[in-house]
Amino acid sequence: MRTGYLKYNEDTRRYHFWLADSRGCWYPDIPLHCGDCIEIQVKSKWTPTRIEAEWGKHGADAYYLDGTGLHGWDLEDIEARMP
Repeated sequence: MRTGYLKYNEDTRRYHFWLADSRGCWYPDIPLHCGDCIEIQVKSKWTPTRIEAEWGKHGADAYYLDGTGLHGWDLEDIEARMP
């Protein structure tokens, strides 16, 4: 499992999974698409979820993590991991 963070990218208009390189510099590694499965850190526990987007909304506000109650800018900088 790779551990990183979620960050919204204005250029691609989607959330990306960010990773650190060997120098500790962060970069957008994986653009996330609806249905992509990840785990997020909630109260010191890893919780499985998937990213989805609400039809008709735009930007970061369109995205949410299924079953978590988190949406829009609440996703910014959440610790996440994926295979």
